[in-house]
Amino acid sequence: MAISSHDAERIHRLAQDAGIPDATVEAWTEEAGGYKFAITDHTGTLKARQADEVRARIRRHVRDQEQATAAEAAKAAGTVLPPPGTPMATPAQVEYILDLLAQRHRSGDGGGFIMNGPTDRAGIESLTRAKASLYITSLKGDY
Repeated sequence: MAISSHDAERIHRLAQDAGIPDATVEAWTEEAGGYKFAITDHTGTLKARQADEVRARIRRHVRDQEQATAAEAAKAAGTVLPPPGTPMATPAQVEYILDLLAQRHRSGDGGGFIMNGPTDRAGIESLTRAKASLYITSLKGDY
């Protein structure tokens, strides 16, 4: 199955936005069985399978870069990141924790059992789902 030149251009832009040099994308394309960045075979036919493989590789590259950046930031902040694939706090948990913290602030009750827990959105979003659940229990006083 062939892809359009428009699709090939989108892949190229995706790679550029990720900061991946053309030479790297060309190499990935050739590894996938394509020919240069055009994602063609030797006859010039654009190949969908190769395009999908290059797209997936670009996405993996972006994900790996984001994880490396997060790991560097965590190391600089002195925190430890959970292993990849660990479920993180859900948006509902984050909102609930922020609400509980705001209630405690208004009432003059400064925190829960966990006095050193995060108090800002970014810190709460960095909690694992399990730790966010424990934090909620603590802030509610259900411990």
